[in-house]
Amino acid sequence: MARPLSPALAPRIEEVHTWRGIEYACAQSRLHPDWPVTVEHLSDGYLLFVHPSSPVNGTRGLGMQKQVSPQDMDRLERFFRRRQTVPRIDTCPFADPSVRTHLKERGYTPGQVLAVLYLEVGETREAPALPYGVAITRASSDQAGLWIRTTAQGFESTVEPSVATLDLLAGNFYAANSVPFWPPF
Repeated sequence: MARPLSPALAPRIEEVHTWRGIEYACAQSRLHPDWPVTVEHLSDGYLLFVHPSSPVNGTRGLGMQKQVSPQDMDRLERFFRRRQTVPRIDTCPFADPSVRTHLKERGYTPGQVLAVLYLEVGETREAPALPYGVAITRASSDQAGLWIRTTAQGFESTVEPSVATLDLLAGNFYAANSVPFWPPF
């Protein structure tokens, strides 16, 4: 049964999104020690920067536990200005109203809306049967290159994905608590 996200559950989902971004950034830092990867705590959230063209650059979890001050916003803008990149601010409809107020006062506009789907623990559903001969398995560490390449081929719809896409997706495989999986081909 579909239910709307509740104010009680939203901070928990935002926390998962936040930690996933942090773990991804840390994996990229290990894979690319020359990249200027930075993770900074800000108020009750985090600022993330992986490299200039990373889609992970941005804020996570801001305003989920408390008000955001004008000084917090100043620090956020300095963080991205120093890295010569546009601030990307992920926010939640259940974030403290101060977030929206500061964003509006500073002229920010929405760039996109992301939706999170969830299934409450304890809800049981019959998993659909897989087609004959198909099994979903966890990718092992010796399959990292193949998993990254296969995923990149899907993202780019090409046989030879770009190095930039391979680099982007590698962090997903190597991030702490990542569970890469696939059906065998």
